Amino acid sequence: EIRKRECLFPCCVVWCPIPLVTWLLPPVGHLGICYSSGLVTDFLGPRFVHRGSLGFGAVCRYWRLDPSKVAERRRWKGGDGEGDGEGDDGIAAWDDGVRRAERFFNEGEDYNIFGNNCHQYAAHALNLMAYDGKKDWNTVHLAAAIVFRGKWTDPVAVAKTWGPFAFVVALSIAFEWYAVAGALGGLFVLAVAWF
Repeated sequence: EIRKRECLFPCCVVWCPIPLVTWLLPPVGHLGICYSSGLVTDFLGPRFVHRGSLGFGAVCRYWRLDPSKVAERRRWKGGDGEGDGEGDDGIAAWDDGVRRAERFFNEGEDYNIFGNNCHQYAAHALNLMAYDGKKDWNTVHLAAAIVFRGKWTDPVAVAKTWGPFAFVVALSIAFEWYAVAGALGGLFVLAVAWF
């Protein structure tokens, strides 16, 4: 069960805005992945996976995933690594994937905002568990999933994400600062092209 007030999002990929960055590019933000208990984890810097909340603020969007779609769950049937996974709900394999990604990023991964970042951390966890039969999850897949499949936590989250952007756009239109709108559009195209 998702408990927003306690910041518990079991088996979810979670997202929050990054101040200034999201204000200019609303789809761009910070990502984390959660254990089946709901504990949030996110990659914040070189060899540092943060636990308990997202490093840039409260969760605003979440994408709930189904642990029964963890392809690696067959390793966990009965907890002995044997069996075919039939009847297993995938929880043990889900948690193992998040735990292994957390350990890998804590032990030796450097941070790079344009490459090895929070999105890559969550993608690595999904790849380790072969979620939905895939082992090629990446930044673009997760960004698109959050935008198109993610749910807002509440109306305040929508306002925190889109409000500053809408204000800047409204100001630029009101004062005929079309160059500002053009610059925002260009910045967005560059961000999409990079990733």
